[in-house]
Amino acid sequence: MTAKRIIETWAARPTVELLDYVYFHTAPMRDAVRNEILDFSILTREERLPHYTGIKSKADEKEVQRKRKELLKKLNATTKAPIAPLDPPPKYDEDYWSALEKLERDMD
Repeated sequence: MTAKRIIETWAARPTVELLDYVYFHTAPMRDAVRNEILDFSILTREERLPHYTGIKSKADEKEVQRKRKELLKKLNATTKAPIAPLDPPPKYDEDYWSALEKLERDMD
């Protein structure tokens, strides 16, 4: 859930904003002193980001359907050719599959 929350929080934000947050607003960077070793022991006290809650649309179902069709039309007009598969294809080992299972369990 932590990874999902981080992704939801930062996915649509500009990289500059993420870097600003990491370098100036997170422990141990807030208390960092130039040329001194960072104190990572304070990471357990790091505050959590608030969980995002969406805003309910006031549009009726007819308007939602119209907007969906409009969006799909725009997406189809701008969709590029499919990306070619990787060559050679990636090899997924047991560590990958177990991590994926854990992530999916955490998301439920």
